[in-house]
Amino acid sequence: MSEPLTPARLQQLQLLFEQALELSPSQRGEFLGRETGSDAALRDEVLALLAAHDSSATALNRPVNLASLGANGADASRWLGQRLGPWRVTRLIGFGGMGTVCEAERADEQFEKRVAIKFLHRHARIPSAVERFRAERQILANLDHPNIATLLDGGVTDDGQPYLVMEYIDGQSITGWVETHDLTRRARVELFLQVCAAVEGAHRQLIVHRDLKPGNVLVSQDGRVKLLDFGIARLLDESAPEFVATRGSEPLSFTPDYAAPEQMRALPVSTATDVFALGVILYQLLTDRLPFARRTNPEAVATAAGLGPDLDAVLAHALESDPQRRYPTVQALRTDLEHWLSGEPVTAHPDTTTYRLRKFVGRHRAGVVVGALAMSLILVASGAALWQARLARAAAADMREWNSFLMDVLRMSNPFGEGDELTLAAALDRAAEQIDTRFATRPDLSAEIRFGIGSSMVDRYRLDQAETQLGRALADSVAVFGANDIRTLRVEESIAGLRVEQSRYRDAEQGYQRVIAVLEGERMQADRLFTRALGNLGYLYLIEERYPEADRALRQSREFDQRHKSMDDLDRAVLLSNLAHAAHGLEDLDSADQYYAEAEDAYSAQFPDGSPDFAILLNNRASVQEARNQPAAALALYQRSLAMRRRVFAGEHPMIVVALSSVARLSAATGDPAGALSAAIEAARMADRVYTAPNRFHPSVYATLAAAQLANSDLRGATTSLQTSLRLLATIEDPPPSVVRWVERVRADLCTQPDTSTNPPCVPR
Repeated sequence: MSEPLTPARLQQLQLLFEQALELSPSQRGEFLGRETGSDAALRDEVLALLAAHDSSATALNRPVNLASLGANGADASRWLGQRLGPWRVTRLIGFGGMGTVCEAERADEQFEKRVAIKFLHRHARIPSAVERFRAERQILANLDHPNIATLLDGGVTDDGQPYLVMEYIDGQSITGWVETHDLTRRARVELFLQVCAAVEGAHRQLIVHRDLKPGNVLVSQDGRVKLLDFGIARLLDESAPEFVATRGSEPLSFTPDYAAPEQMRALPVSTATDVFALGVILYQLLTDRLPFARRTNPEAVATAAGLGPDLDAVLAHALESDPQRRYPTVQALRTDLEHWLSGEPVTAHPDTTTYRLRKFVGRHRAGVVVGALAMSLILVASGAALWQARLARAAAADMREWNSFLMDVLRMSNPFGEGDELTLAAALDRAAEQIDTRFATRPDLSAEIRFGIGSSMVDRYRLDQAETQLGRALADSVAVFGANDIRTLRVEESIAGLRVEQSRYRDAEQGYQRVIAVLEGERMQADRLFTRALGNLGYLYLIEERYPEADRALRQSREFDQRHKSMDDLDRAVLLSNLAHAAHGLEDLDSADQYYAEAEDAYSAQFPDGSPDFAILLNNRASVQEARNQPAAALALYQRSLAMRRRVFAGEHPMIVVALSSVARLSAATGDPAGALSAAIEAARMADRVYTAPNRFHPSVYATLAAAQLANSDLRGATTSLQTSLRLLATIEDPPPSVVRWVERVRADLCTQPDTSTNPPCVPR
């Protein structure tokens, strides 16, 4: 007779299942025999779960033996066939340390899509968790990275059940992928670098995973890594305060075989915690075994991997039990692995002259052919090694300072430390206030930190705060590095982008042109900043509708990218979209549509569930359909763009204003005046709140509202809105011609109506 499935036994079952899942089938029997002892029922329950696990499936598509899931499976099974917003739950597909996963499909007939819905376990189902859950959900939604499974939606049901809607991944765990494809050691390291890129991207958003393991790292059919459950551990920890004091009763939010020592001791975690887990995964990928025979002691030392001096040193450094002695960041680990791939010295290896000479000879074997040359290399390397060692030590110290600063920001966003929920934006504001004190003697570091914070604030449309941080970053960078240093030029290029958002187009143009001129003068066109600045200058010209100049700058940017490969896939997609916009402005509709088609394919591959730039592309492609006199097709694209923007941006945002206005304008043109008025009113109200300074779109929004009111026979309302539009237009220096034309068109439509000739907008000026 089996024992009742108590919470403690469920935790034990879950832990053994996950540990056994990471082993090869031949190792599982011995492992379970050792771990379960005389408890045959527990061993049989784990074996039943393992038998239900399809070895070719993944954590998000494997079939599950429902009877074996116990309390959590029963809890989720009641949702089968039910609706959660637009989604209908279709089947159970897995469970883990944080919740039970179901497959769901789009049920509102808008379009077809499969997703994975994770129902979080019961310890997150408390009334006090709801508001924190909603706040944390937005932070996780901001993890917009091609190697991180996208969080699409989430909420809390009426009975307090939290759930997350995630991208559905069709692939294998990373360990299964490398075994199935029989990858070489180099190929495994190259694949692992995708994992590092994903974790790095999340750390830049100040989110630590805390439960990295092969089951959370999937590889799609085309070889792309996708990380799952990023940040959910953070969400659970901060959603269940009553469990903090009683760790023994808390369901584990990590897997012991991959957990850092500080996690096993219930101490605070940091980015170094994820570095440790990455070290375990890399060890397993390269050796087909775990680094620890049995992970019960946080002080356990990893078994030597036997992969050669460099890789052994990298793994040992990543698996240090003391977080202060590990790689301070994922970037540092990734850099060492890239050095190993290229045959360069790794920082984890003891830095000796002999070691560096050997690496040099390995990279340039054909050139090292005579003893005299070898002797001269030894002499040169002696001095170079000392110099590079000093640089490496300084860089490591800087990384520790930066990591410590990030941890302070994380602590400030912890509601238990603050006594109240603190948003990430507020935490960054507080952190920025501390830079003067924290880095008083390090203007080089303060310049880099302010640059990062300021650029993030521009993206979030917090322009006043961005002005302060980027201005200080520029002053520090000029003082420390010089006016023409690449680090200074990056700050200047970001400030030019800020000027665009502030509608200070002349200043923005001068900023971009100076960066481009300096890079050309210093023969640094191969740097990606050059193609970026050219592309952004072209975008500025698009805003100003200077289409020939825009086309010239964008084509030049593409030419240099094709020559130097200085862009990533996303940058190229943006460039294609802007080239399409320029072609449209030049009335070359065929070229515009071709560019847009290529760009949409590129965006779909990068962001299957949408992104801000993807939404802009849909908006611009809709305008091509308008030019071809296909208003219904244009409206459908505008509506897709609006829906995507609402998903991507929380609350109110200028990009939502633009999309609402476009939908309103086309709704009126296609015979839906009521829908046009509703969208136009929402756009105008939102515009008044988000445009805190004169903005080129503001008068256009009110002209659209006037047009919608006119379509609904509200002449008085249309007159008032058009007056507001004209007043706003007068505040814009060099307004775009298309905005002027639209305002004048609405004025003409209004002034041809009966009894409007004496209205202020219609009185001859």
